[in-house]
Amino acid sequence: MYALRLFVFAVVALGFLFYLALAPIFAMPLYNQLLFQPSGYPDGHYDVESVAGVRRQDVFFPTTGGVKLHGWYFKHDKPVKTVLINHGNGGNLTYRLDIAQRMLEAGCSVFVYDYQGYGLSEGTPSLRGVCADAISAYKYVHEDLNIPANQIVLLGESLGTGVTCEVLPSCPCSGIILNASFYSLESVSREHLGFLNIYPSWMFPTPSLNSAAALIKTHPPLLMMHGVDDALCFVDQAKSLFKVARGPKSLVLLAGAEHNYLAAHPNYGPAVTTFLASLGGAKPHAVSHIATVRQ
Repeated sequence: MYALRLFVFAVVALGFLFYLALAPIFAMPLYNQLLFQPSGYPDGHYDVESVAGVRRQDVFFPTTGGVKLHGWYFKHDKPVKTVLINHGNGGNLTYRLDIAQRMLEAGCSVFVYDYQGYGLSEGTPSLRGVCADAISAYKYVHEDLNIPANQIVLLGESLGTGVTCEVLPSCPCSGIILNASFYSLESVSREHLGFLNIYPSWMFPTPSLNSAAALIKTHPPLLMMHGVDDALCFVDQAKSLFKVARGPKSLVLLAGAEHNYLAAHPNYGPAVTTFLASLGGAKPHAVSHIATVRQ
């Protein structure tokens, strides 16, 4: 009987240790391998000299700990706004040139950069690190490039939507564009890794990239664009986020579009142009608008 009790105790103890070992708050090195998929230089399209007729400028700037980040600045002759891109979890900045092109065609200057560990940026990515990087990129645009806050539009793509929302209190801007967004990192993680449902919310790491918590507060005008056929961040994630977000806000659902390359959709550019016009005009942007556009 004693041996049986000892065996049961050992099994329970091992199960508990295994439970703790896989808890997101304790196993972030493991989850970071799943979350971040960086491509380093020279992988990508570094041979591109210009986009939409605007030449790129290579820039390097510091983030926390003295780590050096790399970015490309496309300076429009007469910009209506400057768009700062916080990109997704894979690739590097050279894979976001389709987004840059749409913004340049809409009359904006564009600043796109790489998080730590991506492209030519030094360091190793982490949740806390990418948020610090986003703030550092904003400071570079605002302070070094001398772009006023009311001329900056923050654009987040996929993981970058959570990063964008996370840093909003530190990065005042005139507008927000979210491509392929999610309600929170916790909610989208639970959808794809079902076993995470055994963990309470407090066992998830911080920063939480909780876009809903950020957008439920007062924020600049918001444009959300999402592919109806998105298999990574399901469209219900975007709808749930849009529902809790304060206005002014718009959600454009792109029929036939998947998670990546939303900017290639023929309705993406017109949606951006309309949104940007609303930021600079006398009329306020629609308080609450949702539309599905088809190819």
